Amino acid sequence: MDECFRDMGYLICIARYHPTFYSTLGAAVLAALFAYVSIKMNRKSAREKNSVDFEHNYKNSDKVRDAWLVLMKITQNRLQQPIVEFAKKEMYATTETQAIVTILNEWERAANGIHHRVYDGNYLYKTYGTTVLDLYAYTYEFIKERQKSKPRSYANFCRLYLAWKVRRCKEERKSLDKDFKRLHTALYKLYKEI
Repeated sequence: MDECFRDMGYLICIARYHPTFYSTLGAAVLAALFAYVSIKMNRKSAREKNSVDFEHNYKNSDKVRDAWLVLMKITQNRLQQPIVEFAKKEMYATTETQAIVTILNEWERAANGIHHRVYDGNYLYKTYGTTVLDLYAYTYEFIKERQKSKPRSYANFCRLYLAWKVRRCKEERKSLDKDFKRLHTALYKLYKEI
């Protein structure tokens, strides 16, 4: 046996002279495969659970509900007072600014969770796709004004908007115009770096 180890190598010798080598190797491979599939399924289940929890908390939050009511009033009165006015420093303490920030912070957190695969992006897209696309349209000027002083403000939310806007256009079989494609490419590169 010592000659076998010296001449052929340890693994070859064990494979040749020990009858349980192949069955043990097969069992180890099957165990590793089973563990991999189990971990993958557990992660998927955890993402789905986290997404359902986010949806439940978002829908049942009085703070978010009140903020949406204020935001709807702002959008109805946008001709008298544009939303960009609420992004200025002297307006930070107003109810309107706090409402906008509350909603955007919730979606920034959700976008970050989707990006890091804590939340199931497909589930949240099916539930809130239109909400996110509309919210971005309502708050675009506010976000851009905030990003002048803090460029990373709502970067994950903007990235989420871009991904979902492209997805919506593909679903509706609408072609993206050249300007949007160029803007999408530039913004995605910018937000990918952040």
